Amino acid sequence: MCLQERLGLDQSDGPVSHGNLEPTYCDQHEGEVLSVFCEDCKVPVCGVCAMDGHVDHTLYQLEDVNAQYSETLRNLLSQTKPLVATLNESIKNVEFTVGNVQEQARVVANEICGTIDDQMKALQEHKRTLLNQLEAIRQHKYNTLQLQLEDLRKTLDTATANCSLAQTALREKKAFSAFSTKTQVVSHLEEVLSTKHELMPKEDDYIRFNCEEPAGKVRGFELVGILESKGPSASHTIVEGAGLYEARMDTVSSFSVAVHDRYGERRGSGGEKVEAFLTNFVGTRLRTLVNDRGDGTYHVTYTPKTIGEHRLSVLVCGKHVKASPFIINVLPKRNQHFGVYHCCTFCSTKGKKHVRCGCGGTMPVGYSGCGHGHPGHPGCWHWSCCGTSEKESECLV
Repeated sequence: MCLQERLGLDQSDGPVSHGNLEPTYCDQHEGEVLSVFCEDCKVPVCGVCAMDGHVDHTLYQLEDVNAQYSETLRNLLSQTKPLVATLNESIKNVEFTVGNVQEQARVVANEICGTIDDQMKALQEHKRTLLNQLEAIRQHKYNTLQLQLEDLRKTLDTATANCSLAQTALREKKAFSAFSTKTQVVSHLEEVLSTKHELMPKEDDYIRFNCEEPAGKVRGFELVGILESKGPSASHTIVEGAGLYEARMDTVSSFSVAVHDRYGERRGSGGEKVEAFLTNFVGTRLRTLVNDRGDGTYHVTYTPKTIGEHRLSVLVCGKHVKASPFIINVLPKRNQHFGVYHCCTFCSTKGKKHVRCGCGGTMPVGYSGCGHGHPGHPGCWHWSCCGTSEKESECLV
């Protein structure tokens, strides 16, 4: 079958009709209408082009292809029109949101600036307060120490002058003059010696800025950072606990340290340099553990490895606390109970007859151990290994 017959073309019939569409002519062959669609090349061609260069290709009537694409186009158009409406609505929403973003960013920027400005004002106010407090602390310590210095210098001048007079009186040869001078000097020296003087500084140099401690609210903002002017005092620190006096080898002993300031007030926070050193009779220093509880108190533990006399040094900020170093007598390791602490063997073993008890008590009807109200029962709870009635005790076996 020829190409014309395959496509249903008849050259005698003239140009192929394309319905209401105006015909399009081939630019290669004058007067030939583009009436065929080459599926392989995806282009419309005229009948001559089809017979010339597209013989083995898949060819369709352009009118049929056009109708098919028109139907497809109508379907796509019907689906696209709602999308167009949706896109228009979405664009309006996005544009509205863009405007809101701009406005919201402006509002939040004002909030940020206002809040940070208020915080900075609060910080500046807190700064001024702290600096004023610092100046008051400095002035108080300075004045107190200056007054003490003046008093000590006056006392020193008086003592020095009277010492010089005393030496002169001792060298005086004339009896009356020597007696008169000595009488006056004795009176002055006795007065100097009888007057009590504060030899230790009345104030210390402790001034600290605790940047983590809450400082309350300023302008509604919670701030941190306080001044501390009362430092830890080793001589006023209190240490308590059995571990200061007696311990047992290979057994943990402990004591507590409550750090106070020079005015006798306990420190309200931790962080102080609290140290403890345990030294045995040959000078070997043993390890101790210091647990800072964060409230001004410290829990100290140690485990002696030798028996005999030990020295326990407890220091706060490098200075010994009162009564330090402590003398500790380390005793041999306590004998541990290997039995059970019970009221009787009958109860603790649920009635087993062959079990014996260290108290020596027995029951009738063939029971080897103790029972309530029977001969040998101590009348109280006791250890089955040795019969000792004290729960916290050393085994006697």
